[in-house]
Formats: sequence, structure tokens, C-alpha cells
Amino acid sequence: MKAIKILLFICLLCLINKVYAQEKNLDNHNKYELKIIKLEEKVTRAELKVLKYEEKMRKADSLMQYGKQNQVDARIQIAFLISEENKYIKRQNKEIKQLNKRKKRADADELKEIKHELKALDNEYKTWVREHDKQFKTANRNLEKGYVLQQKGRLKVKQYKPMLKDAKKGLKKAIENLEDYRSEYELADN
Repeated sequence: MKAIKILLFICLLCLINKVYAQEKNLDNHNKYELKIIKLEEKVTRAELKVLKYEEKMRKADSLMQYGKQNQVDARIQIAFLISEENKYIKRQNKEIKQLNKRKKRADADELKEIKHELKALDNEYKTWVREHDKQFKTANRNLEKGYVLQQKGRLKVKQYKPMLKDAKKGLKKAIENLEDYRSEYELADN
């Protein structure tokens, strides 16, 4: 009877030990899952940080592209305005030459008429020059604006490039930590 009690006591101790070991193993399993969740959250945060800086880099690049396009458009407009100006001046000079030729052979009445026409041409020229100068100034502002936008974009790229690099390193490290922890747990579990 004493042997049965001792045997029963030993079995009871083994059973308690087994249950306690299962609880401890379950606690270890829960700790593992919590650690994995924390590491996965770190990976997610690192991925979001990388995406944030990549988006900022894309915006900076699009800013530079927009600036380049502004400059190209402004240069085209300036070239067009210069050619338009040359055509207008040639036409204007041709009309003035014709009026001056007529002026040499004209009598008094025709001289008054030619003077009025010359004055009208002069007024037309002044009006045209004012409008042309406004367009030219606008084109120059667009050219300058394009240059400024390109500079801003370059500065932003210069600013965000190291941040993006650091964010990518952080992501790589977070992924490595997660994989290392998983492999450690799997080795310890086996």
C-alpha cells in the first residue's frame, strides 16, 4: 500500500510537472508571438517610412520635370516672339520705305496724308511693342520660374536621398531581425 501511495505520488508529481511545463511552453509561445508581432510592426513602420521618402523623391523629381518643361516652353515662346518681332519690323520698315518714296514725289496735300500715315504707323508700332514686351516678360518669368522649380527639386532630392537610404537600411535591418528571431525560435523549438 505504501508502494502504491509512493507510486501514485510520483505519478501526480510527473503530471503536475507536465502540466506546468505545458503552461510554461504556452507562455513561451505567447511571448514568441508577441515578439513576432512587435518585429512585424517595426517592419511595417520601416516600409511606410521608405514609401514616404520614395513619394517625396517622386514629388521632387516631378517638380524638376515640371521646371524643365516650363523652361522648354518659355524658350519656344521666346524664339517665337523673336521671329514674330523680326517679321513685324521688316513689314514696318517696308511700309515706311514705301511712304518715304511717296513722300519724295508728293505734293502738299499728299505730304500731310503721308505724315498722318507715318504717325499712325508709329503709334501702331508703339502699341505693338508694349504688348510684345508684356509677352516677352511673361516668357522670361516662365523661364526663370522653371529654373527655380528645378533648383527646388534638386535641393529636395539632395535632402531626401540620404533619408531614403537610411530608411531602406532600417527596413533591411528590421526584416533581418524578424527573420533571425523566427529562425532562432524554430531552432529552439526543435
